[in-house]
Amino acid sequence: MAEFLTGGKLGKKVREICTGKNVRCIVAFWGNGAKDELFGDADVSMIKIICDLSMGATNPEELRLLGAPEAKHIRHLCHLHAKMYLSDEGVVVTSANASGNGLGAGGKNAAHIEVGVFHKRKSSVFEGCEKWFEDMWKDADKITEEDLVAAKKAWGKKRLPREVTFPNVEPKTFFNLIKEEPDVFSAYKFSFSEGRLDESTIEEAKKKIKRKGNLDDAEVDRLEKNAMSEGSEPCPEQFINLHLEENKVSIDAYAKGECANGVMFPRKIHWNTVKKISGCSENKEKTEETADKYRENRKWNEWWKNEPREYLSAREFSEKLREIDS
Repeated sequence: MAEFLTGGKLGKKVREICTGKNVRCIVAFWGNGAKDELFGDADVSMIKIICDLSMGATNPEELRLLGAPEAKHIRHLCHLHAKMYLSDEGVVVTSANASGNGLGAGGKNAAHIEVGVFHKRKSSVFEGCEKWFEDMWKDADKITEEDLVAAKKAWGKKRLPREVTFPNVEPKTFFNLIKEEPDVFSAYKFSFSEGRLDESTIEEAKKKIKRKGNLDDAEVDRLEKNAMSEGSEPCPEQFINLHLEENKVSIDAYAKGECANGVMFPRKIHWNTVKKISGCSENKEKTEETADKYRENRKWNEWWKNEPREYLSAREFSEKLREIDS
């Protein structure tokens, strides 16, 4: 039977859930003191957490207290806005984030008006919530140091007074920023690739990486979709790859990962992280549409055909784009 919760009863029930066994929290935003308020002295390494880092409302220092970025039990999912607390004690689906504003702290009531619904473990709702959490866990990404650095900047901006915004300001698109302000991408190199590695090459590289023991089997399998040729130059710490396959250009940002047998398995960086660092206002799909339009340009195609596929700095890529557009 479901139980409707609000006020202090909501906070109390969420704490009961979080001190149970097999705790799983898919909660968008985590504020100051969440670890101590929800989990007390419990071993947090046994608690699975999925949060959002893209909207600037999660305190990355709280995630560090929970074990990020080294911990494997904490992941993030871009644009997550759900709040669900799940354990063998049952499940609470609620509007309340893991914060003093949402659940109260130090015995004080929550600052916000929140509601939630509790369902017992042996219920169809609980089973549905449990399955949904596992589906989201598979989609979520491991938190890296780069993610936390970007999240700290976003967290700081969220806490500043709202700035006056002015209408009709020309949006800062990805390619325009590279041409006009390449230094905003100084943290990244740019690479260019085509086609896909054959499966046998990828499998052999995966086996070698698994033997190294740095990553577990599940992590290696998750990184397989990012597999690309290592190239002759050492992989930079972060890079943006333009990849041509089946006459479509895809653009993704990566952090350095594992390499074996000439194959590298970099870790994907959320596009929102790139946008925050660079000030780019364009989503990934629009950026890829522009890249596809560049393929109609003869100079672009000649350059792409002859490009040695090594890494370019943002300034070098800027010069190339200016030359193509001239």
